[in-house]
Amino acid sequence: MSDPSQININNIPKKHCDGAVCGHAKEIFMFSLMSGIEINGFSATPRVMKLIAILFADQIRTYEKSHGEINIKEPEIKSPFQVTDFKKPPKAGDMGI
Repeated sequence: MSDPSQININNIPKKHCDGAVCGHAKEIFMFSLMSGIEINGFSATPRVMKLIAILFADQIRTYEKSHGEINIKEPEIKSPFQVTDFKKPPKAGDMGI
């Protein structure tokens, strides 16, 4: 694993995450982060997943101390790409074929 103190966060490409799903088996966690219509999948050992969870929980606690409780009922910032923006492709019979 990389030394986090040696990572320049300004050099890392960034995406706006607007959703996530997660699952697990005995030896591995699988999770996907969504950005618009793009989904990036990851896997991690239970140890690494717990470290991620602790890191995120600490950041959330710090944020809420400064800015108040985060409302998770409705997203404040929606991705500019929503599934409802895309129409289903026409069927072959609808195109005169």
